[in-house]
Amino acid sequence: MKFKCLTCEKTISKDYDVDPIHGDALWHPWYRDDSGLNHSALVCLHCGTIHDVSGSFLHGLFSLFQCPLKVHNDINPLELAIAVTEYTQHPKTESRHIAINSFGIPEKVVDVLVKRELLGNAFAK
Repeated sequence: MKFKCLTCEKTISKDYDVDPIHGDALWHPWYRDDSGLNHSALVCLHCGTIHDVSGSFLHGLFSLFQCPLKVHNDINPLELAIAVTEYTQHPKTESRHIAINSFGIPEKVVDVLVKRELLGNAFAK
């Protein structure tokens, strides 16, 4: 299944979690909303945008890819950095903690974005 990033408009391949360092996307389970729907983070590793999506790849396969993923929201690295800056007076030392614990971004997603240099060193361990 292919997915077009809403920010950079690049098409992301179907191999979502094969190689987060050299690949073009990362798929990671994220959270369950109040209605019980499971959300995942589909991260474009070209621009770093985190897409909040729901849906199943198996469901897409069985429906011959007629049932696309639903994108609920997205946040790019610049928006995340701005949100962290507005949240704290100490973004250089608290960015990682705020992104993971306050905003709920999965730690694996933050780590990959830092390794790919799509997030700054303030988000590093």
